[in-house]
Amino acid sequence: MRVILRLRIKGAEDLPNNGPFVITPNHASYWDSLAVCAALGLRRMRQTYWVGWAKLLFRGPIRRLLSRAAHILPIDPDRGPARGLAFGAAAKQREKILVWFPEGGLSPTGELGRFLPGIGSLVANTTVKIVPVLIEGTFEAMPCGLRWPKLRQITITFGRPRTADDLESHGEGSSTNQRIANGLQGAVASLRNQ
Repeated sequence: MRVILRLRIKGAEDLPNNGPFVITPNHASYWDSLAVCAALGLRRMRQTYWVGWAKLLFRGPIRRLLSRAAHILPIDPDRGPARGLAFGAAAKQREKILVWFPEGGLSPTGELGRFLPGIGSLVANTTVKIVPVLIEGTFEAMPCGLRWPKLRQITITFGRPRTADDLESHGEGSSTNQRIANGLQGAVASLRNQ
């Protein structure tokens, strides 16, 4: 990733040294996870857990085995996100790093989509740090449906860690969870200008 796609990493110096904290990138391509892996480095990767779509990553014994080995926690939006939230909460309690894609799925256009309130449910009433992350270039490198990637530069920008209270104060919505999600979406969008 670093060499072939000329991965550029901005703001990594602001990442906390240890967990628990939640990394919250936009999601435009299946390459997003690989780009985040490359940006985090091996030391952080050992303590990182991911939330992934159960129907894709846990279908069949081999995928299930590989997903568990990669620290992927299953979430199934069709059956309700409660199980994924419980897994995410357990990762936080064990002082791990958790990667959560707040859009809930791939963006069909590559543009930043609406953040779902599940991220608010996960971090509300906690002191865990939330790191907004903007990934640029993965949609151009490999949009959904493309079999072979194109060589495009990818940039990952890590924002400064935030608290749920800070995000809620900057977000709009009728519930705490939605205000946190909207505040986080604004924080990720603002990274485009850095």
